Amino acid sequence: PLKKGEKAIDVESLVRKKMPASVKNRDEWAQIIARTFESQKLAPTEENVCSVLAVAQQESNYQADPAVPG
Repeated sequence: PLKKGEKAIDVESLVRKKMPASVKNRDEWAQIIARTFESQKLAPTEENVCSVLAVAQQESNYQADPAVPG
């Protein structure tokens, strides 16, 4: 749930805005991340969206099925 003073944001729109323009399938990423926020009951805040995007970039470079060594 949102903490006191936090405002809910439109996750899908923010993902499109914050995700690098070079990412393929940005719309799909935005839809899936927004659905995940809803299904996992994650607080829809800018901080949480940015955290998810940072991890996705670090771990997969925004590839849906990245190659994993070993």
